Amino acid sequence: MRLARAVAVLLTAGFVTLLLAVEHAEGCSCMYTHPQTHFCSSDFVIVIKVKERIPMGQDTAYKVKINRKFKLANESFNDYLYDGLLYAPSMDSMCSVHLQVAETYVVGGRIYEGRPRLSLCNLMMRWSEVSKRQRKGFKGLYAKGCVCDVSYTSFARKGEALHRANGTLCPWEGSPGPMDCQEKHGICVSNQARCFWMPSRPYDLCIKEHYQNRMAAAHPRQREPLMP
Repeated sequence: MRLARAVAVLLTAGFVTLLLAVEHAEGCSCMYTHPQTHFCSSDFVIVIKVKERIPMGQDTAYKVKINRKFKLANESFNDYLYDGLLYAPSMDSMCSVHLQVAETYVVGGRIYEGRPRLSLCNLMMRWSEVSKRQRKGFKGLYAKGCVCDVSYTSFARKGEALHRANGTLCPWEGSPGPMDCQEKHGICVSNQARCFWMPSRPYDLCIKEHYQNRMAAAHPRQREPLMP
């Protein structure tokens, strides 16, 4: 009887520990977000080169050189960026932000209590990995579509989502949809009547290649039998 009770206590303790771990992990999880959505929701979007990482108790401060400012939601935010310090959760935190010293990034974040802050769920992309189309987006085209909603949309529910959004949605289509094309080359804009993915040569070529690959996977060619 004592053995059974002890086993039950151990199982319960293990289950509670597992739940706490899951909750802690979920607290740091982020929705997969399109670069345009990051841009539109950020207080600032800048290109930086990381010069130094400075531990500061519960925070980590990154000393950076600001190479370019793509967005300041308020001109007064310029004052908060003046000293070139960006603040993030401590490196000891499960939600910490890891930026490599000497690397160049485009980042977006919020101004909180007078400090420019980055979180795990904010925009952080190595500048070398940003596509040409994304760079055009950051330089101004993303801003033209901030009235639109760019949201992950199940491929099977695309029609329903578009109908429900009443012209305000650019669906970021899950597999087998062209999700990668829409992330790397897609810019959502509005013509007042509706929101749509802006045509461009890189976007159109990517969509065409995606469609061809999808059709090839769905209808593989049968190999011709060898002649005797």
